Amino acid sequence: MLQVAFCASENAAMQEPVLFRGRLDQSFSLAKKLGYDGVELHIRDASEIDTQALFRQNETTGIKVAAIGTGLAARVDGLSLADKNETGRRQAIERVKGCLDLADHFGCCVILGSLRGNVPSGGEKSEVVTRLRYSMLELGNYIEQKNCSLVLEVINRYENNYFNTVRETSVFLEALDLDCVKMHLDTFHMNIEEADMFEAIRESGSRLGHFHLADNTRWYPGHGRIDFRSVLKSLSQIRYNGWISMECLPKPTELEAAEKGLAYIRTLLEEIDGVKRKEDNNGKI
Repeated sequence: MLQVAFCASENAAMQEPVLFRGRLDQSFSLAKKLGYDGVELHIRDASEIDTQALFRQNETTGIKVAAIGTGLAARVDGLSLADKNETGRRQAIERVKGCLDLADHFGCCVILGSLRGNVPSGGEKSEVVTRLRYSMLELGNYIEQKNCSLVLEVINRYENNYFNTVRETSVFLEALDLDCVKMHLDTFHMNIEEADMFEAIRESGSRLGHFHLADNTRWYPGHGRIDFRSVLKSLSQIRYNGWISMECLPKPTELEAAEKGLAYIRTLLEEIDGVKRKEDNNGKI
């Protein structure tokens, strides 16, 4: 059965789709209390993180680090891996390398979403994509001997103006040709961009490396109209075995969102797992 995490951050703004705000080390005990398997850490700069405190909580609670998000480096510091300014691009690359060093300790992925930057007004998309490709090639070489990976998030057009669909992102990843770089999908973004999000999930196939859950309202799963049963069935069909992480607004409250979202997803996972076991048993001779 898939492992479930929630997103946590020490300094994310309230409009960010992060369930818990506060000391990151405290999120581990909270995850254990609520019945989660892991925590996805959204950070601005890895050099500011008390890695030893995270280690202690990881060992004490058994709660894992599911992923490390980098979006705050873009939204707070304005960094971009496709920056036309070489100094700015180097700063973004070094910031990600710090996150990769942290991820290496926990064997998790680092998410590249808004940190890829946007195509500026009047700019050429091809030039932006080329600069991003050079940055990702360098980062891919950097983690060659590390116990971590990179995932490139497919984001809706209102937040990023390129790589908005599975198909478009797949073309880029195929050309990049790095085993350590995979795709990251989010139900909130897919609900906007994909004509058929279930087919889009199946199309991602073995490229899929991380998965975010939020309803069409960006509240917790089960609060809106997305068919999460079909979402989870599609993940099962491609034999996805990575993390599914709650990246949703802390509404109506952090605790209510975390509890109701997890209960809803666990029920669906158990149902799908039961059907799969029954089908496997019926297929035996």
